[in-house]
Amino acid sequence: MAKKKGTRTKAVKRPDAPPAPTIIYHIKLRQVQLASVDTRSDVLADKNPDTIQLNFTSTIRQSDEIPDMLLVAMTTKVMAVFKADETSRVSLECVYNLFYRSTEPLPNSKKKLPKHEANAIGTLAAFSAWPYVRELVSSMSSRMGIPALVLPSLRGNPIDGSIEIVD
Repeated sequence: MAKKKGTRTKAVKRPDAPPAPTIIYHIKLRQVQLASVDTRSDVLADKNPDTIQLNFTSTIRQSDEIPDMLLVAMTTKVMAVFKADETSRVSLECVYNLFYRSTEPLPNSKKKLPKHEANAIGTLAAFSAWPYVRELVSSMSSRMGIPALVLPSLRGNPIDGSIEIVD
């Protein structure tokens, strides 16, 4: 059906929807730093895992020394389970520190960021750290004597906080 000339459609915002995060448009990634790695393996087999479980956690804080700097500690836990016997598993936990600089003034460091802004930054940090996590998991697993664990790609939207795994 053809659209009539001169008519406009207007997006209507739901009253219950949280405000769109704006902070992600004003921050730029400046540094990625591997803070810690912890690996454990109960596997002696040369086979691929049956399931891989992922868990992301982010902690956000504002720098006391540099007022426009955000530090995001991105913790990723990877658990590979082998079905032959449920006790065979490989776990890897890594923490990457991501440093973001803001081009706009940030709120006072004593105040907490609004939840929707913190969720957006956490999602953005997950996407920023993901290539480093994938490489680390692949190289560490091959060094542990098991086939290299290749983690899937991520897809999502930092604005609404959605993350999905792409096979």
